[in-house]
Amino acid sequence: MTVTKEGNMSNQKISVVISNYRVAGFETLKASFALLVQPLGLKILDCKYFIQGENRWFSFPSKKIEYKDGRKAEYIPLLSIQNKDLLNQIRECVLEALKEMPVEKEAPVAEIQPDFLSRDTSSLWI
Repeated sequence: MTVTKEGNMSNQKISVVISNYRVAGFETLKASFALLVQPLGLKILDCKYFIQGENRWFSFPSKKIEYKDGRKAEYIPLLSIQNKDLLNQIRECVLEALKEMPVEKEAPVAEIQPDFLSRDTSSLWI
């Protein structure tokens, strides 16, 4: 399912497309998804969607770091957006789009659409 939401970026509309949405069904981690931010052409794979009580947030891809000395494992982000205004606009658009997505495994998906990644000819490693 693809959901598009728009916001403003320095008087330019940005839109986010949520795709490859997969319900995880855990207590806090609700789903994983891919994200396309236009007109930046920014494709972000393996984002995570969380809900805990009234709080909702998402994270960009991260890597788990496990320590051999017994310290608690940490997750470090693999992507960082330094422009805080842009980050806030993306966050706002993504969370608005995610409101429309199912978070329970039993929730039916209303419509299956072709995934934007299946039409993407760019390399994942670029």
